[in-house]
Amino acid sequence: MKDLSQRVAFLLALLSGQRCQTIGKLSIDNMTMEETKITFLIADKLKHSGPGVHQQPLVFMAYVADQKLCILTYLQEYLKRTSPVRGDNKQPLISFAETLYKPISTETISHWIKNFMTTAGVDTTQYKSPSTRAASTSHLASQQFDLKDILNAAGWSKEETFKRFYHFKDNNEFNFGSAIMNTLS
Repeated sequence: MKDLSQRVAFLLALLSGQRCQTIGKLSIDNMTMEETKITFLIADKLKHSGPGVHQQPLVFMAYVADQKLCILTYLQEYLKRTSPVRGDNKQPLISFAETLYKPISTETISHWIKNFMTTAGVDTTQYKSPSTRAASTSHLASQQFDLKDILNAAGWSKEETFKRFYHFKDNNEFNFGSAIMNTLS
């Protein structure tokens, strides 16, 4: 359960380009599960929320090329395994300690991501959980995806930082998580 929990937290962060705070605000009540995608509406205010600025829904697409990398596979299994102990907890990620099974904090999400990165062989003295956000957005930028799509999907408000380093083309069929996974194959 520990490995599955950490893997789901890592994939949610990497494939959304979001902060741990956003991952902690996900709710099963605001989740739509379909055969090829899972969508989360973010109802709460976030760090980057403001007048007229709200996080767009997070859409996680199936990665059919390799089930071992598919967020839908892991998230569905995680929800199935935690369903008997979830109670009325609406946050998808809950503690795996048998006596708790409670929603976890942003700090715990960050800790899980860092632990997963360590297991994967990432040097966590240099890269921490926020590195998933920087790495995924920078990777897509290097693959020539539209800057506005990346910034909107990841909830970044200042495009000047990216504009100094990258040039982009238009892509109207953009999905952040799918774009990450498609660059791997």
